[in-house]
Amino acid sequence: MKAFANEISEIKKFKAKNDKAFEIGNTLSIWQGALTFFIQFTINGAMAGIIYYGSVLCSSGDISVGAITSFLLYMIQLIFNFAIIAGVFSNIFKMAGASQKIVSMMKY
Repeated sequence: MKAFANEISEIKKFKAKNDKAFEIGNTLSIWQGALTFFIQFTINGAMAGIIYYGSVLCSSGDISVGAITSFLLYMIQLIFNFAIIAGVFSNIFKMAGASQKIVSMMKY
């Protein structure tokens, strides 16, 4: 009977915690979207700048199209590797935070 009588209170507690988790997730997604936009804009801008400057050098005969292409391909490979490493570190920190939360819950 005691659990049944306390049901409304537990629902209110759950709703408050659920709303807080939603707000945190919403804020995190907004910041992550902004960061992703900034990174993609920077990378694509750098590639466009390299292609433009490479076309200027190519038209003056200082560099070949193959050299520009190979440089861009090497740059793309490096960017993807750094993105993968950043994703791994992000997941490690998320896992560490979640495991810390689980351990703190187990203490009580």
